[in-house]
Parts: sequence; structure tokens; C-alpha cells
Amino acid sequence: MSSSPGSTVLLGAGFPSGLVGSDRGAARAYLQAIESAGFGYLSVSDHVVGADRASHPGWPGPFDLSRSSTEPAVLLGYLSALTGLELTSGIVVLPTRPAALVAKQAAEIDRLTGGRFRLGVGLGWSPVDFEAMGADMATRGDRFEEQIDVMRRLWTEPVVTFSGRFHTLDGAGINPRPVQQPIPIAIATTDAPRALARVGRIGDGWIPAIPVGGELDAAKAIVDQAARDAGRDPSRIELEGSVAVRPTEPDAMLTELDAWTASGARRVLLSTTGLAGDLDAHIAALTEAAAAVRGR
Repeated sequence: MSSSPGSTVLLGAGFPSGLVGSDRGAARAYLQAIESAGFGYLSVSDHVVGADRASHPGWPGPFDLSRSSTEPAVLLGYLSALTGLELTSGIVVLPTRPAALVAKQAAEIDRLTGGRFRLGVGLGWSPVDFEAMGADMATRGDRFEEQIDVMRRLWTEPVVTFSGRFHTLDGAGINPRPVQQPIPIAIATTDAPRALARVGRIGDGWIPAIPVGGELDAAKAIVDQAARDAGRDPSRIELEGSVAVRPTEPDAMLTELDAWTASGARRVLLSTTGLAGDLDAHIAALTEAAAAVRGR
């Protein structure tokens, strides 16, 4: 879908789990609506547990017990039968899960979609998540990098022997392996320099939690330099932006979208997270937003 003359951006939408719940008809209606509107991909979020604010005074994040969340592997497997859209995880908190299990789940989703899957991953920030999943939060950065190495080997090699700090595989493999070998991995980050350098070294894509503009430009310079230092082409790392859908301010939304594409984003998620209303209201807002982009 063209966002400005001479450039093309793939538009994405998030799966509104809090509005859909377990209503299969609502899930189908939502998917059909965004596919008809011209969206190219659907993103599914992840949080296994939420925090009880009474037990965690001053809880800083949004993922408390009042917020509905999904289990991405289960949901994406189901959604693969309902849509021809590319499916993505946005994002799996990778260090809370065994690498081999995530590799197997991702391979299954990739096969179910015929190679239309992109694995979005992040380090995570919630100590409640890590404690509940029996994972060590202190070592998550180093474990994250080793996990990606293990997963890529499992996706591309029939037999894997690996001995690392966190993982040991002795003549193991997954069968069947995915259509895409390897599955593209997009890494979500803040502006922490170490996290940005990691994207440049090992990421296929980058999902920055950074506003477009000067702050993003500075972060991108770190990503690009790390890629060059690792002998990689920075232009091959797909940047994914996020723009809030604002039905009463379509021009502002389009201006922000243009800023992302000018910064090199090849895909942009149009987010309705901050919108009030029911599922029909979110579908209408996304349909209007896509039409505004198409009508440029």
C-alpha cells in the first residue's frame, strides 16, 4: 500500500484480544474486515500473566490482571486457518520460554501459513512474567542472543549439536522444519545502546519503542553501525513503525506515517490500542485509516 509517491509500506493491524475474547465469529469478522481494507499483516501480542496491583504496589506497567492478553502460539495457529494475511508476533517475550519450544511453535505456524510468519521477540520487562515462568531475568540479554542462534539452527539444520552457556543440544532436531529457513526474526527494543547494537548484529527486523524523529534517527545510527561492524547490510534490517489511529485527526496520522517511511520503515502498524468503543468501532477506524492512506 503506497504511503507517499515513490515509496511502499506494508500496513499492519493488531489483534484486539480484549474485544474479541473467545468469540470465533468476531475473530473471523475482524480478519475479513482488515484484509478487505488492504492491510498486509496482523500482529498478536504476548503476556502470559498479569500483575495483581494489590500485591505489587506502584506497578509501573499496563499488564495487570484487568488487561486481557493472548498466548500467541495458540492464537496464531488458529488464525492461520482464517486469513491469508501475514501473521506476526508482536512480541513474544523470548527469555521466559525455552528456545526449542519457541522454534517448534514458530515452525508449525510458518507451515500452517505457508511461509507467511514473522517472529517478533523482545527481552521483556516484567519481573512477574519471569518469576511465573521460572526464568532468570538477570541473564535475559545473553540468553536472548543464544536463543536466537539455537532457533535459527533448528529451523535450518536437520540435526543440531550445540553447547552454550544456557543451551545444550546433542544430536537434536525439529521435524518438520519451517517453510522459511530461517523464519525472519524482528527484535523489539527501547533506546538502550546494547539492545540497539544487538538488532544490528543479529536482527532481521527492528521494532523500536521509540518515537519517530531525532531520537529514532540516533538509535538507527547505532543499529546501522553495529550491522556494518558485523559485516551485514543495514538496509536488510526491516524497520517497523507504529502509528496511533486517530479518526478525528487523519492528517496528523498521515504525517506521522510519512515520517516513518522517510526514516526507512517498510511496515507500519496502525494501532487502535488507545481507542474507545467496541470491535465495530475499531474495525471502522482501521478501515477509514487504510482508505485515507490509499487515497493519497
